[in-house]
Amino acid sequence: MMTEEEKKKLLRGVELFDCSCNDIGEIVVRPCRLCGFTPMNVPILIGMICTAPTMRNTIMWNWIN
Repeated sequence: MMTEEEKKKLLRGVELFDCSCNDIGEIVVRPCRLCGFTPMNVPILIGMICTAPTMRNTIMWNWIN
């Protein structure tokens, strides 16, 4: 039988493994684990907001998005 402390350590280990490995168990380097939604969309949003609202600009920025 496992003690509560051993269960907590085991669950923490599983959590760390799940956070740092992909679906097949390979380790993913730390910079690639981060979400890219915000840094990748900031230039697109600035382009959508700062350009003239023409049909061409709307289509272009939506295509880039």
